[in-house]
Amino acid sequence: MNLEQRKLLLAQKLLKLKDVKIIESVESLLQEFKAELYEAELRPMSNTEFIERIETAEREVESGKVYSTDELIKKFNLE
Repeated sequence: MNLEQRKLLLAQKLLKLKDVKIIESVESLLQEFKAELYEAELRPMSNTEFIERIETAEREVESGKVYSTDELIKKFNLE
C-alpha cells in the first residue's frame, strides 16, 4: 500500500469515528508532531546575523517604522 492509499484509508477511518476523545487524541498527536518538526528545523542565530538584525531594527526605529502599543491596539481592533 503506497502513501496516498494509506492517507485515504486513514481519512476514511477518521470520518467514521464517533468518539470525540479519539479525534482529540489524533489532533493532539498531530499538533505535537508539527511542533517537533518545526523545532527540529530551528537553528541558532550567528553573532553576525544577530548584529545585523539589531542594526536593521535600530534603522527602522530611527526612520519611524515603528508603532506604539496604542496604535497597534487600534489597528487590530483590540480595544
